[in-house]
Amino acid sequence: MTKLFRHAILLLAAVCMVVSCKDNAISADDLNTNGIKQGKVAYDTLDIDLRPATGDTIDLDEAVAIGLKLVSGSSPESITKDPYYIIGYVKGFTDKDSEASLKQYGNRFPIITNKLGNRSMQCYQLLNYRTEKFTNMDQLKVGDQIVVCGHIQNYSNTPQVAGGFLMTTDNPANPAPAPLDIHLREATGDTIDLDEAIRIGFSMPSSTKDPASTSTKSYYILGYVSGFDPQDTEESMKQYGNRYPILTNKRGDRFMLCYRLLGPKGEKFKEFSQLQVGDQVIVYGKIQNRLNAPQLTQGGYLVTTDNPNISARILVNETFDKGIGTFTIDNKIAASAPVWSHIDAKNSTPGYMRATAKINDVNEESESWLVSPVMDLTVCKHGAQMTFTQYYVGDKNSRDELLQILVSMDGGSTWDHIPTTDAMWNDGTLPQFQNVKIDLQYFISDQTQVAFVYKSTTEKALTWAVKNIVIGEPEF
Repeated sequence: MTKLFRHAILLLAAVCMVVSCKDNAISADDLNTNGIKQGKVAYDTLDIDLRPATGDTIDLDEAVAIGLKLVSGSSPESITKDPYYIIGYVKGFTDKDSEASLKQYGNRFPIITNKLGNRSMQCYQLLNYRTEKFTNMDQLKVGDQIVVCGHIQNYSNTPQVAGGFLMTTDNPANPAPAPLDIHLREATGDTIDLDEAIRIGFSMPSSTKDPASTSTKSYYILGYVSGFDPQDTEESMKQYGNRYPILTNKRGDRFMLCYRLLGPKGEKFKEFSQLQVGDQVIVYGKIQNRLNAPQLTQGGYLVTTDNPNISARILVNETFDKGIGTFTIDNKIAASAPVWSHIDAKNSTPGYMRATAKINDVNEESESWLVSPVMDLTVCKHGAQMTFTQYYVGDKNSRDELLQILVSMDGGSTWDHIPTTDAMWNDGTLPQFQNVKIDLQYFISDQTQVAFVYKSTTEKALTWAVKNIVIGEPEF
């Protein structure tokens, strides 16, 4: 009896242990997909009534699954090329989220969960609507239902939202801004739209100091001014002459900051009214992936705008001081050495482009074109013109045949010759630069190009130099 009683006691204890373990076990549904244990105790106090994802919006479970398919780390392979709309419920914030951080940077670090409360994801450095900064802590609180737009990143095997901003919220302290009435034309020629600019930004590593986070090339970027960063003030403009516009695309769902943007020709803005919400603009500069938020970095400037307070819309402003810039060379008939070449600045003389096919004192046959980027001259509401400085050295009687200026209205498919007069040239004996102005009002299209065409024969090879090409409205 004693032995049987002892066995019974042990059997009963084992049964109780199994029951107890089953009651306290963490099921598969209580695990994040990334393996982090999230017991139900932490969620019992949350009253989650989250609507389902609709349209282009995805739920948190799908966002986590997408993140875990990416390479873990901080490289461009660890982040999606395109952003997602993600719906979630704010269950808390990381320890990086503080009022001091908000005041300094304007971003938040919410942790959002799904409807069951068993999947969670951090939104790293989340910004407010249209990538504007949060101004107070009440604008995002525990219990808010939100949709964020951002790229999904697998950071240390933990999916998170990077470079994101708020799309919608049910928080009454953070009402949505008025809808934008966007009428933005398509990008043409060498101009790229904002979606492409953001893709380029996310193709580079995220950093504030690594040179690899900034593009080596400058881009023409088309966008619509949706707002301004809080750093953008009239006092700042008067002191430094730059602005901080936030650009959006045609749909109003992608945003990019232009950091310390300068006015046309890289000059300072003089009036606050020269850049306003609603302006269609083309900006030029390098793209930086700064903390997973692509931006036009310092040094960029306004190329063109439909803002009536800036009458001179400049599409090309190429000095050739430091190189060929945005122009290209097309050799129809190549010589034994480059025909068009860049002449470096020397002492107080700026650099310029020069063409000659007299190589080692021998004239060679050639045809080489110095070609501008494609331009949309339809934004020029007061006509269009081209000014530049040039000289030639050689036979005057051969000048008009061998040195020609052509213009295209269809992106280079067909070309028209622009006649020149003696007043546009020096006398051809000495390299003395002459200022030139050519009316382009009859060549206005959304795909205008200009080419400086140099030709030579085995009998005649002139020298031609060009610099300071400016194309745009006449009032500059």
